[in-house]
Amino acid sequence: MKGITSPPVLGSQRLLLRPMRPEDFPEVHQMRSDPDIARFMGFTPYTEVDKTINYINSMLNGMDAGEWLFWSITRKGEDRFIGSIVLWNYRSRHNDAELGYSLLPSHQRHGYMSEALPLVMDYAYSALKLDNLHALTGTDNFPSRFLLEKLAFFYIADVSEEMPNGKVMNMVDYIMSKEDFYTICCPLLGGK
Repeated sequence: MKGITSPPVLGSQRLLLRPMRPEDFPEVHQMRSDPDIARFMGFTPYTEVDKTINYINSMLNGMDAGEWLFWSITRKGEDRFIGSIVLWNYRSRHNDAELGYSLLPSHQRHGYMSEALPLVMDYAYSALKLDNLHALTGTDNFPSRFLLEKLAFFYIADVSEEMPNGKVMNMVDYIMSKEDFYTICCPLLGGK
């Protein structure tokens, strides 16, 4: 992504975001085999270990190629994967990218993602100099939509997209500009 092949380590009060590693396998497999996560992300739950190995290798290879940046979310003091954030689909013509994110079910509804996403957003705007970030989520993924609206993302469109499982998924596209991040989102969160 813009010539960067490994994301920097980012930290907040409770969390540490670091590059994905093969050692994250057990928790990544748990996440990728969860039926609710799979449904909301448009893939078939993984039942075979090989699919998770291929997924991790694909994410690592994509980072090596500079196609995306992938962070494993961990709690400070516990170097165990609890979720992920990916910055991908960079479009140089628009100078924007897309955020993707997920958390293990046992770590949802603890405010972790509303703490982690702004770290990646700040990095995208300040270090990568992006102008806008998009986040697409399923139309019926109300917790994700609530999160994006809490962070002051703006709804821009309903979209339909073919997902990895071959099904067409109805989604909503949200956007956050660099200016809005620093003038609206950060003050809401008590930041910059």
